[in-house]
Amino acid sequence: GIAQQYNTSAETLLTLNGLTTPNDLKADVPLDVPLKACTSMVGNNSLDYPLLVSNGTYVFTAANCVMCSCSAANNWTLQCQSSLLNSSSLCPAKAAIQCEGTDSLYLGNTTSAACNRTTCAYAGYIDQTILTTLALVSTCPVPDNSSLRFSLQGWNWNILLITVHLVLLCLHFFQ
Repeated sequence: GIAQQYNTSAETLLTLNGLTTPNDLKADVPLDVPLKACTSMVGNNSLDYPLLVSNGTYVFTAANCVMCSCSAANNWTLQCQSSLLNSSSLCPAKAAIQCEGTDSLYLGNTTSAACNRTTCAYAGYIDQTILTTLALVSTCPVPDNSSLRFSLQGWNWNILLITVHLVLLCLHFFQ
């Protein structure tokens, strides 16, 4: 049904729409459905906190200086960049939204090194200042310790076998 289509429960849909039973649904009446939103790095002291952007949509924030979009293709992480609407005198020049702590990374840009990806992410808007932060995502494979575990198990058996031999040898000498 509708709930499954939006990956939610019937109870959630009923509550969200102020309905008590599925029989209260009416044809041609809009139905509010919950949509998954992207996670963001926006701090709770920002004017646009919490910045929630649903999948497949975008918003303008920071006095229309920043455009943020949400896509499942980006692992549900908010993607922000300088807005094309940034003709406002409140907006810094596009190149001016530089990521704090870097010389060459700007809002929305990503750099990769080995199996780590660093993105200059939007972190909020306070006192006409656009905040940024570095977001590090590791794509390194997790090591498989199963071969180490098996070798240690064999080593443990060797210690046990040596210990048993020593005990038997001691018993033989003391008899």
